[in-house]
Amino acid sequence: MTTIDGMTGTLEWVAPGKGDWRGLHDHFPRALTPQYQRLLEQGMVHGEGRWFADYGLPVRTLQPAFVHGRVFVTADPLVGPATNRMPPAPALWLALRVVPAFRRRSRAARRAVADRRWLPETEHWYAHERSDWERRNSAIDCVDPRALNEAELTDHVRAALANAEEGYREHFRLHGADLIPTGMYLARCADWGISDMQAAALLAGSSPASRGDQVLPRWRLVTGYDLDERCAAELPERAPVATPGAVIDPAIEDAVRAQVPAADQPEFDQLLADARATYGLRDDNGMLTGAWPVGLLRRAMVEYGRRLAQRGELADAEHAVELTVDELLAGHTRDAVTRLAERRRLSAQLAPAALGPPLELPMRAAPPAMRRVLRAMLIIRDVGFTPPGPREPLCGVGIGNESVVGRACVAGTPSEALAGFEPGDILVTVGTCPAWNAILALAGGIVTEEGGPLSHAAVIARELGLPALVGAAEAVARVPDGATIELDPVAGRVTIRQS
Repeated sequence: MTTIDGMTGTLEWVAPGKGDWRGLHDHFPRALTPQYQRLLEQGMVHGEGRWFADYGLPVRTLQPAFVHGRVFVTADPLVGPATNRMPPAPALWLALRVVPAFRRRSRAARRAVADRRWLPETEHWYAHERSDWERRNSAIDCVDPRALNEAELTDHVRAALANAEEGYREHFRLHGADLIPTGMYLARCADWGISDMQAAALLAGSSPASRGDQVLPRWRLVTGYDLDERCAAELPERAPVATPGAVIDPAIEDAVRAQVPAADQPEFDQLLADARATYGLRDDNGMLTGAWPVGLLRRAMVEYGRRLAQRGELADAEHAVELTVDELLAGHTRDAVTRLAERRRLSAQLAPAALGPPLELPMRAAPPAMRRVLRAMLIIRDVGFTPPGPREPLCGVGIGNESVVGRACVAGTPSEALAGFEPGDILVTVGTCPAWNAILALAGGIVTEEGGPLSHAAVIARELGLPALVGAAEAVARVPDGATIELDPVAGRVTIRQS
């Protein structure tokens, strides 16, 4: 499936199977640890599969695969094997109305759209599930692994793993509520001639959790998602930065609404209200179902690794995260150093945005309600991820209306950025996630190589009122750290003024 070119040392990127595989490089810019790969895969397959069924999508789930340690995802067919060629539209039209599995999904889509399922799910999160996750995480957080004997620590590691596994299943299950309303809103805006950027701008201020200015647990991951990242408790303490929420100028909203035909304006108002009501759910639940549970798992694994290192069975406590939990607890540690070196080697390589042939589902073949949900999901994919295909270097999608000139801080991780970042710097990186929020609150602008108008970098830029450029190819390689650069979001370009 993957090979190394012995002449050049470069990697050959081959699709891991049939399908349209899209890379998640804005979230995961490096090769992932083995336990995190398992955590991500089981959480995604289970959680996405649940909401796909509840919302009536004609595919089973999202299936991740790891090529040279990098994450790529494709849709897993509901019926039949994976394919590199879609069936003719007439055959698909008939199958969606005759095959029992598709008919059940069509009924589910009608119910989800008629009931606006996303609203009660969001309300239930804030009213009940949120506090439940605070309690279950706190129950693990309050246990000091250093005070446990070996048998107790073994049980603690397994409890932390089970908590993280359930958290990831829940995080991906909630994607129906936190993504579909926004996708429906963007899809209809496109019908009315409103651009993605115009439509997304009206969502600013609807995701307070994206600003990261609330009181947060110390044992949450803050430098990334994987188990080799750092928790807040492992970093120097930084004073929280107050970041005022974005405020939409009523005149701008009125100007966008005016593009909608008068007869459709009530629909626009409802779609916008639903998108705003659910827009902040993803980052709000992400800390409680992802960053905190995985941070607690890291804490437990590293403490187990510390004890192995004291006995000479592991070179360094940090190497514990190069193992699966089963390997760690069984003392199968000899591959840890080799795996770390290999992950570092693979992480230095650039990964393509997509693998395999692009597949476009004939939208008109789907029944009306299913078509709405499917179109919403696909537009979220297209505006959230980096578009496949060749891209002009240092050009991308701009957020904001004003240019900014400043010093470039080029970094691969929040930890790297913290070492040399100064307030007002323009951050240049592969992609951002909530781990970057403390830095972004002080930034003068953001440039990312990966992502689209609904990527984390774009969302946080709108929340903080920062100029940004997302999907700017080769930015990390071409922009020298410390150089003076101009970020022009209107032109969609970064210019190096002085190296």
